[in-house]
Amino acid sequence: ELSLTAASRRPTPPPATLGLTMRTVRRIGAEVLQVADGSSAARAGIRAGDVVTAIGSVQAPTAQQVTSVFEAAPADRALLVAITRGSLHRVLELEKK
Repeated sequence: ELSLTAASRRPTPPPATLGLTMRTVRRIGAEVLQVADGSSAARAGIRAGDVVTAIGSVQAPTAQQVTSVFEAAPADRALLVAITRGSLHRVLELEKK
């Protein structure tokens, strides 16, 4: 005689979301218009009004390039993002979690 008990499935965590609404500023980068609460961008400290001037190895990225680089990045390594906030320039770590 054999008895089986079904175990409940562990919920699959939702995929990491970048959480940015942006517009492209030609030859400069992508201006952040909105940041979703709880997103990877919010956890990295990106705020509305920031301009993403580099992400990974892409300089002056378009809004689409920012999204594409984030989606293609491995989940186990932080992605470096350069931003301009007013007159300040910062480099932040963007993680997919």
